[in-house]
Amino acid sequence: MKKLLLAVLLLGVLLAAFVIVSHRPSMPPENTLSYELLQPGQFEVGTDTMVLVDPSRFIPDPNEADGESVRTMPVHLWYPRSDNRMPQPLLVYSHGFMSTGEGLAYVAEILASQGYVVAAPDFPITGRSRGEEANSRDVLNQPRDVALLIDALLARSEDESDELHNAIDGKRIAAIGYSLGALNTLLLGFHPSLQESRIKAVVSLAGPTEVFTRKFLTTRAIPFMAIAATEDQFVGYESNFLSLGDKVDGA
Repeated sequence: MKKLLLAVLLLGVLLAAFVIVSHRPSMPPENTLSYELLQPGQFEVGTDTMVLVDPSRFIPDPNEADGESVRTMPVHLWYPRSDNRMPQPLLVYSHGFMSTGEGLAYVAEILASQGYVVAAPDFPITGRSRGEEANSRDVLNQPRDVALLIDALLARSEDESDELHNAIDGKRIAAIGYSLGALNTLLLGFHPSLQESRIKAVVSLAGPTEVFTRKFLTTRAIPFMAIAATEDQFVGYESNFLSLGDKVDGA
């Protein structure tokens, strides 16, 4: 669990840098903490993609006025390669509105090189591929997407013929999200009916927390980190970040 919490802290710091520069940053000066955090680890990084289909749920088909299609979700994966593989923590990243899971690629590569499996889905309704049809309200359906993703990855980890065999420790799973994706991670962590019990830590980066009460954010005793910038045009710093001190113990 300590390793998982360190990974959550590391990813939160790196994501903050990602939001500021919106692309792979230049390396910071040597002999700084930022420089150390951006160094690759000991593992060669493997990448993969998978497509998850939920036959029990349907979404509007943008190509047909009254049509529907099965809910489908591409997933980007980064993982450590090793001849003597041991199960590692899983980090699930939820992208922001009109974004993609690949936006986190350089951070995911660093984490995978240090021994973490990173999964970043492209959500079917809130992602960039949806174009003008994107709808932020579909975030309420995304916790179920993440649960489906965790099911699929744990099944792959148990499959001796799969390249991810024995790669994931099902007891060390964290959820990290940016903006609308941060809202998804909060639902996964704390919502009375949408929460995912297998997620043991949550990071909100520039997440809208103003709508949540202290009761909501304390429904589970799991580690929770919130990171925000003082100059955010969409998610107010004072109302969404500073107010957390009145809602979360130890904030």
